[in-house]
Amino acid sequence: LRMELLEANIDVSIICPGLVVSQLGISAVTNKVGVAVAPGKAASGRRMPTVRCARLMVTAILHRLSEVWISENPVLLFSYINQYCPTITPWLAKIVVPPRIAAFKAGHKDVNASMSWWRLSAALPKKDN
Repeated sequence: LRMELLEANIDVSIICPGLVVSQLGISAVTNKVGVAVAPGKAASGRRMPTVRCARLMVTAILHRLSEVWISENPVLLFSYINQYCPTITPWLAKIVVPPRIAAFKAGHKDVNASMSWWRLSAALPKKDN
């Protein structure tokens, strides 16, 4: 699209938003029309406020940025790592994912709050001395 509109002097921005606060997930997973998955339940977890995401999108368009990733950390960090260092992703997933699964199984509502993202060294396998 960008190449097609080049002669018309129209810029195209690719915007990749991450997790955003919305009501979409409440009814998106059900297979019955008009039946909500969890009526009245707000999405939990680390999500960007919708207004902030919209402002960042408008800012990116105004500055004619060709590609923008909009997300809260650590999601943005892991997206960059996966994009630019794909061989690190499986190793990092072995460290980050198991504690999240354990927290989810233990019934924590906010899996992100149940582990410290910036203390990954605690999750690394211990060396025998």
